[in-house]
Amino acid sequence: MPLPDSFPVSVLMERRPGVTRWATEVWQAVGVTVGKGPDRDYPEVAVDQGTYLQLRYGSFSIRLHRDEAASYYHNLTSPAPGCYVIASNEEIPKPLMVTLNFDEANAYGEGDAIVFHVALPAELHQWLERYVIMYYEPEEKRKRKLKSSREQRGFDGTQ
Repeated sequence: MPLPDSFPVSVLMERRPGVTRWATEVWQAVGVTVGKGPDRDYPEVAVDQGTYLQLRYGSFSIRLHRDEAASYYHNLTSPAPGCYVIASNEEIPKPLMVTLNFDEANAYGEGDAIVFHVALPAELHQWLERYVIMYYEPEEKRKRKLKSSREQRGFDGTQ
């Protein structure tokens, strides 16, 4: 069975009451679901219970790339494999993209974006695992030759 080159996903964002007087509410990504979500410019309300709100943002696609297989491997072998939701850094964070690449998520996190780590759904886990088995090739470990302290200081004996 051939591997799909991408998967449509939706992001669930949650608003909860804050626990301090400075933060009256807290927003976070709580999950990624496989399948095409609402195809519109605004999110779908999944749950609305006053101070607790869950919004579903759709129309995201996760695409894997062969040259990023090492990052996918490290994601799978980490203690908590996951999806990374990249969101805008606003009062109400809006998801911008979803990735399975830890290195890409880290790069966005070093910028202005907010990165949420959510659990990896079983269907995506199986897809990612098959992809890594097909395309990941570990780098060969090489021993490096250590220089003597004289060579490190520039006295290599050729003078």
